Amino acid sequence: MKKILTFLLACSALFLSCTGPEGPMGPPGENGSANFSIAYFTVDQWILSDDQAYFYADVSYSDLTTFVYNEGVIVGYLMQNFNTDMEYQVPLPFDIYYNNEEASWTETISFDFVPGSIRFYYEPSDFFTGFTPPACTFKIALVW
Repeated sequence: MKKILTFLLACSALFLSCTGPEGPMGPPGENGSANFSIAYFTVDQWILSDDQAYFYADVSYSDLTTFVYNEGVIVGYLMQNFNTDMEYQVPLPFDIYYNNEEASWTETISFDFVPGSIRFYYEPSDFFTGFTPPACTFKIALVW
């Protein structure tokens, strides 16, 4: 009985569905376009934080407006072997792991941002800052 009711219901939907001429074309929409900005920053002068626990570097980025900050997407990468045949990019944050006979630790490379400015961080997990971090090239992509 259920099969017959299902069959009748399917048939009635088929016969009751309407077809007819296509309606008029609607008004044209806006051209689809992605707004984006890509910039590269090389940091070779790291600043030691006041508490001497990590390094940072500030860079200006005028494309990072208040609108992009509030409505967009900001993605950062660490560029490895920049401008060579072996170039690749690593999404941030990026952890570098070290292990030797005496200790294990990580160094984290990350960033944060406000409209008009980006701050990059180089943070050793053991808070040892008796070294100079290497120069790093970063890629920042904005999409809004």
